[in-house]
Amino acid sequence: MKIKTFYINNQINFIFSLIAGILLFIGFIGVFFDPSYSYLLLAGATWGLFCIYYSLNKNTSLLEPINFIFLDVFGGSVCRLVYMFFFPDRPNVTEFLLLGRGIQIAINGGIINILGLAIMMVGYVVGKRVTKLSKWKKGFFTISFFKKEKRLVPVLLALLVLSSIGLFIFYKIFGVQFFTSFTKKYELVSDDQGQLSRTSLGIPRDLLLQGKTAFLIYITWFYARGKKMMSWHGILLIFFFIVGNAPNLFLSSRLPIIWDIFYWMMLSLMFQEKKKFPWFKVTSSFVIVALVIVIIGALRQSGRNVSEEDLSITGDSFIDKVFGNRNLLSADKTGVLYDAVERNKFQLEYGLSFIDFFLAPIPRSIWVNKPITAIETRIQPLFTGPLGASGSVPPGLPAEGYLQFGFIGVIGLMFCYGYFMAYMFNVFSNSVQSYSVLLYFFFCYQFGFNMIGFSVGSAAVQFLIDFLPLYFVLKFLK
Repeated sequence: MKIKTFYINNQINFIFSLIAGILLFIGFIGVFFDPSYSYLLLAGATWGLFCIYYSLNKNTSLLEPINFIFLDVFGGSVCRLVYMFFFPDRPNVTEFLLLGRGIQIAINGGIINILGLAIMMVGYVVGKRVTKLSKWKKGFFTISFFKKEKRLVPVLLALLVLSSIGLFIFYKIFGVQFFTSFTKKYELVSDDQGQLSRTSLGIPRDLLLQGKTAFLIYITWFYARGKKMMSWHGILLIFFFIVGNAPNLFLSSRLPIIWDIFYWMMLSLMFQEKKKFPWFKVTSSFVIVALVIVIIGALRQSGRNVSEEDLSITGDSFIDKVFGNRNLLSADKTGVLYDAVERNKFQLEYGLSFIDFFLAPIPRSIWVNKPITAIETRIQPLFTGPLGASGSVPPGLPAEGYLQFGFIGVIGLMFCYGYFMAYMFNVFSNSVQSYSVLLYFFFCYQFGFNMIGFSVGSAAVQFLIDFLPLYFVLKFLK
């Protein structure tokens, strides 16, 4: 069964280039009168990089990983810089994002990100040409059905049972609070000296989230078989979506829900009967994602001792929560980390963060004295500002490269990242297995997206947690 794809054509790229050019022009002229126009200059330059790529690579498939990289960069860098330009005096900008240190933080970070993205695109182009396996297929790739489809129902039931076991374990630990407190769930463990540390209950958490695995398998089968939403199969699809994502709501995890929404959108684009691009469907998906970010953010606050004003969702708070956060790849985060190294507040790690994550799968309940493995936790004190301490902060790939080996790390890591994304795209574009869409989603979309906006370690660990159960299930269905 052929899969449809859409392309970034000349008309779309013209619109992109026009907007990026306007941002560049206004930013370049305005910076001579007001330093805050640097935000627009950096936003235009960042967006312009992708416009140059699209101009040199005609009819780039919408399914290519470069577009999800652009989505991360657009949301975290371009939109956030524009947000900072329009609201430069908000405490959320001056004290939270910039930590009270001024606009130079964002300028330094923006320049480093632009350098890294340019190198990434070089690696991506080289990867597409060097690893080209065969002629490109217009249909992107073909898909067949699960050969052992009779096993699908018992597999889905088994995954629901595993999820129920995980739910029971969490209920035994937290009681009714698990369903009434929309916060991260941790258990305290004590080491030999009586020091308390938190464990995220990795194994029960993995069991609990097997409902998500069931959803991913079912929705792939649903669209590959051409099922319709207005049927009992559609009702089952909604059921699996709720079962798979309700635990993420109680665990205060937004990203897994957002990924399921994007995967749903991606499949609906691939298998739709109409040739016209479904703007309403895509726009609705992004609106739902924005609502998920805001609602779960508000639910997180409800579990803390905050005022009613902080809990209310107004127009300003909506904008702050969507654009004024520290998620994805952003200039402010990169600038803060660059500044920390320059001021000797953080020493270059020379690859430590790439080694540490091998320890992450070991539960802290077993190894209580396990060293801190996540770079997000090690850099957390660097983001303590006028508004107080920060939670764990994902550095983003250019900043992580800089924290490891300086500018050499930025260049090397971003080139390898671009090359790897292009290589995986070539591999899956020539695949004809029934589960190619799902594997491609994990490798090129979820893993690639998480890596550039978060860190190598967290992306790799999350990938293994999500992918390994899915892999064995798919092998059983093959």
